[in-house]
Amino acid sequence: MKLSPSDRPAALAQRICPVTGESLGDHGTPIKVRVRDRDVFVCCKGCIEELQQNPEKYLGEVGR
Repeated sequence: MKLSPSDRPAALAQRICPVTGESLGDHGTPIKVRVRDRDVFVCCKGCIEELQQNPEKYLGEVGR
């Protein structure tokens, strides 16, 4: 996982992509997305739009 030093702890704590349910890092470097004033990591570019269009469905999957 190649993330900035400030993002790495948050991605490691989250561990799972809320969209696919797969481990972060399985598809390369996780991508940070800002949704409803929260930073959320997804596993790939394909998950960004789904997360942004259905945040209520996926934000519950991410630990607060």
